[in-house]
Amino acid sequence: MSLWFRPRVRHPFYPRLFNTPAVEAHGRVIALSGTFHELEQAAAAGASAQRALFVLNRWNGAALTDAQRDRLWALFQVPAYAMLIDSDGRMVGFECEAQNGFHVPGEAAPDSPLCECGRPGQMLHTEAARTISVGVRLLPVVA
Repeated sequence: MSLWFRPRVRHPFYPRLFNTPAVEAHGRVIALSGTFHELEQAAAAGASAQRALFVLNRWNGAALTDAQRDRLWALFQVPAYAMLIDSDGRMVGFECEAQNGFHVPGEAAPDSPLCECGRPGQMLHTEAARTISVGVRLLPVVA
């Protein structure tokens, strides 16, 4: 028998927003995390979020679309922040409130575009995240 433990996802910019995985959510919680489809199913089951949604996207999968973001807003009425997860379940990129790309770990090159939120660091813009090759691998975020 093997057990697999998966710690709760914590957003680096919002570490105090303790989230509940959408598949475990019942009623009103502070924040929800899960894939787009898991969040839709949680809403259908009556779950709601008070502050935020953390939408988990596989690094090599499709990015959160504008239509999906609008759908989540209609269901929950709270901001949704996409997070990129690698094949091992580690976070490799995360959106801030500007929602114009992903902050990724590592030092930014001097000519790197700066995020609209004003935070320094390496950025991967949304369009690049949608088209990037599967072979690219980033280091996980270390808390």
